[in-house]
Amino acid sequence: MRIALIAAMMAALALGPTRADEAPDCKSQSLDMVQLDACAGIAFKAADAALNKLYGQMIAKYDAPNQALLKSAERAWLAYRDAECTFDTNLSSGLFNSMKYTQCRTAKTLARIKELDGQFHCPEGHTDCNAPE
Repeated sequence: MRIALIAAMMAALALGPTRADEAPDCKSQSLDMVQLDACAGIAFKAADAALNKLYGQMIAKYDAPNQALLKSAERAWLAYRDAECTFDTNLSSGLFNSMKYTQCRTAKTLARIKELDGQFHCPEGHTDCNAPE
């Protein structure tokens, strides 16, 4: 156990110093695994921010009963997303697992944005969505 810990610390030192405020060039073709994982995190944060913005807009437009329904649905959806991504990436390990898990969460978050945007901007007269009035 002690040897594995020392080996992990040595590997981290071999990567060289990193600065938290220096984001990798995610468009580069020559990224290492640490940079790929960081880029996945950047993409997820952007998707999550977009989802939170849309969610906030929806909450502001709905009445109290629909706000409660949306909050409940969103809590359940977040649990689903994270559990599904844990399942989907279960066989990978290390930074590859971290990157794949984050990419999964990003993809599901972008799909959720599309779903919620469809609800929020539902054409008048459609009965298959819950647009705010």
